[in-house]
Amino acid sequence: MKLKQRLGESYPFVCTLPIFAVLWVGFYIWNFFIEPTDVMGYALLAFYVVQPLFALVSCVYVGYGKGKRKWLAPMLYSLLSWMLPIAVFNAWEPIFLLLTFVPGVVGLVIGHVWSRFSTKNGKECKNLLVEKEEL
Repeated sequence: MKLKQRLGESYPFVCTLPIFAVLWVGFYIWNFFIEPTDVMGYALLAFYVVQPLFALVSCVYVGYGKGKRKWLAPMLYSLLSWMLPIAVFNAWEPIFLLLTFVPGVVGLVIGHVWSRFSTKNGKECKNLLVEKEEL
């Protein structure tokens, strides 16, 4: 609880960052144990499924929180995920930036909109319901 109070509004952002780092290190270590015939499956799973899905889910969580640092989350996740193909395959392709940036932005917008219309924040949701009842 003390950590949550100290971090304040950036708590969701700081909590998801170590999880992404562990995921990144896990994929990097897994790279050394795959056979040459399994490289395609590794690349599809790591770069096109798991990292974008994690960026989407974690950015929904980050977007649900308050603060201005939450808007940096998709950029940071995309930079970290771009370093993995560089470290594994020496591939400097900029497309890897977009593979987690786009799902991260979508997740951030979903989380932000969700936080605005949730009953936890109250007034926006109640005002929206009152307006609909008056029509």
